[in-house]
Amino acid sequence: MSNSNASEKYLKWLKEELEEGNIDFYEYSLFRNVKEIGKGGFGFIYSAEYDYDEVKVAFKTKEATKEFVSELKHLRAMKFNSYINQFYGITIEPKTEYLMLVLQFADGGNLRQYLQRKWHENVFRISLNEIIKIAKQITLGLYRLHENNIIHCDLHPKNILINDGKFLIADFGLIATSQGAPAYIDPLCHQPQVPQIKRNKKSDVYSLGVIFWELTSGTVPFDNAVNGLVVCIQILQGYRYDIIPGTPPNFAGLYQNCWDIDPQKRPTTKEILEILNKISEEIVAEEFITNDNRDLTPILTRNGTPNLLSVGPSVQILNEPNLKNLKKSSTDDAIELKAQGLILYETNNYEDSLNLLSKSLKINPDDADALKFRGLTYFKQKESI
Repeated sequence: MSNSNASEKYLKWLKEELEEGNIDFYEYSLFRNVKEIGKGGFGFIYSAEYDYDEVKVAFKTKEATKEFVSELKHLRAMKFNSYINQFYGITIEPKTEYLMLVLQFADGGNLRQYLQRKWHENVFRISLNEIIKIAKQITLGLYRLHENNIIHCDLHPKNILINDGKFLIADFGLIATSQGAPAYIDPLCHQPQVPQIKRNKKSDVYSLGVIFWELTSGTVPFDNAVNGLVVCIQILQGYRYDIIPGTPPNFAGLYQNCWDIDPQKRPTTKEILEILNKISEEIVAEEFITNDNRDLTPILTRNGTPNLLSVGPSVQILNEPNLKNLKKSSTDDAIELKAQGLILYETNNYEDSLNLLSKSLKINPDDADALKFRGLTYFKQKESI
């Protein structure tokens, strides 16, 4: 099906939904003070005021695609949920004829911005009560998504918005492959050349665990990595962040279980809520967690992976300057091929690892690391037969 035919198909679906009253349509002329406020991975974002009731809203531009229809269905299913960014309907910008989602405007920005504002004089400080409150609201939103069999697929602090002091989940169900923020993606979804591994409820729980850690640290995980591929390799190897001093063991244990490499060991959102409620009940006095280090370094943990390998690039090697020029768009780049081969090695996919390392060596035959790992991979492959 051509792109134009596909677009016509989804526009026809949209027209039918509007005619049946399943989706509300807003005349664009009734909005005023329309301002561009950002650009996301799926379109431009605007703020505006609706004349009839002076409510401030957000617009998000969209094309009539399969993904757009899927998002509309998800948004419609989650209408009127207290912990989900609300969907009001659609409008069309008359000059460009852009489709626009009309959404609840979040007056407090996103969770990343909120945490960054808690740094004062190079010290991050947050109360345990506040951490648990935020964690519960995010988990409640995710619980409702999972209840409706909706997978978020890209849960991270920039997709958690704040309105009237309440934390709301946004931008859910849009992707199910290797796209997204690498530091928050389930390690099992990092594997290249394995497209059948899609995000699921356990993948969302992994992301939630990383967010819980960020609530205690105020820092962005793997922020010093030179590129996203490096983040993927480190996570696959079992690198995770250490507990911030002052974090209660039960909360630290919760997020560590959430980011366990084995999805079956990760709790459900219902179990997470039960644990958070228990922690909340145990708080008898105001407790604060502080962090004075913006440049935290991940450590190799046994919680992160069941089989820690004695080989593979270290954090230091991965952050060497020669990786900074890695060309993500070029499949013929020797460095990228080697890095992808190492990811496959870490996930015991030895045949594909050998293939990529050999391709890398055809481009750069003198790469000692690629030669070493190709030999190790060949040995592991023989050992596994």
